[in-house]
Amino acid sequence: RNILARAPSAAEIALLKITHNEQLEHFRTDAKEGSAPLAKAGASPSAEGVDTAEAAAWTVVAQILLNLDETLTRE
Repeated sequence: RNILARAPSAAEIALLKITHNEQLEHFRTDAKEGSAPLAKAGASPSAEGVDTAEAAAWTVVAQILLNLDETLTRE
């Protein structure tokens, strides 16, 4: 809602849930290739106890939302 300035439709929510679950499964089964690079990215290290596969799956969902043409940005 904050990114698009509108409420998501039920279909959009369903697609994001499916994507999250697919990505989570991918990152859990292939941690070396999948979540490890995402967990090490950024200026700060990941907090201890953070599930890197879960964080990587949510990163993919965030990337999808932030890359939409209708995403609000300020310049």
